[in-house]
Order: sequence, then C-alpha cells, then structure tokens
Amino acid sequence: MTPNGDGHNDVIDFSGIKKFKNFSAVIFDRYGKQIFKANEQNPIWDGKYLGRVIPTATYWCIVSWEDRISRKQFKISTWILLKNRRNNE
Repeated sequence: MTPNGDGHNDVIDFSGIKKFKNFSAVIFDRYGKQIFKANEQNPIWDGKYLGRVIPTATYWCIVSWEDRISRKQFKISTWILLKNRRNNE
C-alpha cells in the first residue's frame, strides 16, 4: 500500500464484503494498537491514523464475516506493508 495520492494502491477497500453478516475488519500496528476499524459506513482505509500519515511499516489486519450459505464464521489474519512515499520515488 502506497497512500501517496497517485491513484494506485492508495487505499484498502473492504466494500466487497461489508454487507456480510458479522463483518469486521480491524488494522493494528506492530504493538497491537488498533489504528482502523472498518464498518458499513466507512469500509475504506486510507493509510492514516487520526487523519495523520503513519510511518512506513508492516501492519496487521484481521477480517471476519459469516458465510451466507454455510453460516460459518470466517476469519482471516494477514499483514499489510504500507510505504509512505512521494509520487516521484
């Protein structure tokens, strides 16, 4: 993720799964501090915390939702490499 405003990889968008039952997406820093929590009204993370640019680092994400057919809860943990770069780098 490179949230530098160039239109490429600027955000992480959970819109495709936000309407699933029991949807949750939370992003944490390496110390476990929650820096973003997606919801139906705000499913897009712009790579900022409290409106401020955060440092280049690896962040962690936990996404969960209930499958509509099986009614099983799915949970995925993954990482996000965020690089804060200017357009000319």
